[in-house]
Amino acid sequence: MTIDARARSRLSRLAPDRAQDYRRRARLGDLLVIGLWLSAAVAVALFLVAGGTARFGSVTEIITSAGIVTGLVGTDFVLAMLVLAARVPFIDRAIGHDRAIAVHRSLGKPAFYLLVSHGILLLIGYGRSTGISALAEIRPMIAIPDIPLAIAGLGLMAVVVVSSFAAVRRGFSYETWHLIHLLSYAAVLISIPHQLSIGSVFSPSSVERVYWVILYVIAFGAIFLHRFFEPLLASIMHGLRVDRMTVEGPGVVSIHMRGRRL
Repeated sequence: MTIDARARSRLSRLAPDRAQDYRRRARLGDLLVIGLWLSAAVAVALFLVAGGTARFGSVTEIITSAGIVTGLVGTDFVLAMLVLAARVPFIDRAIGHDRAIAVHRSLGKPAFYLLVSHGILLLIGYGRSTGISALAEIRPMIAIPDIPLAIAGLGLMAVVVVSSFAAVRRGFSYETWHLIHLLSYAAVLISIPHQLSIGSVFSPSSVERVYWVILYVIAFGAIFLHRFFEPLLASIMHGLRVDRMTVEGPGVVSIHMRGRRL
């Protein structure tokens, strides 16, 4: 074997196996999606265990229960979206931030449609139980404490979803679009009170309430830790500064940073 051949052989052994790495990421991505669906299934199962199985005795109860279930699954999807976009190191190392964001985007519209269905079905179900139309039910529904906040949260979520449509997004700069996208955090936060104060699904000291509080803590804890605290701490510790910017080509710019102990 010549020296060049031995060198090539050694380099081939040291070179990363891209195909194997891709297959590993694909498997982990599939497991992530399975875990997502399992979390939604757990949310529905907890509702059924908490007496939900007895709420399908009539058409009115079926509609109301379907409204509760769509709200639970939609909320579960939204919290999963927050975790996927939080730059959690484990997720980014396992499947890559690109694939995590791809799953995040794929959940956006289904989550929004489920939450809209949640509101519509509950209006129909509660209206049938009181003998009035769904439209007439809106006024007494709004009078319930914390419901106006939930409606405002759904409105903010609608703004975020509409701004993500390709045709609409092209009309915004990235900075403007990103600022609009941050409204999703506010939308989720102001929707929490109505979940905890209305209905029996999240009754105090119940397993269901503890489960959902844990989900919220995980989602917003991941955002705070990995999107705000860690970058801020790293910037302070290393004194990060922009050193220079280089235009590499059309639409491609390299940003060079400098700092301490990089």
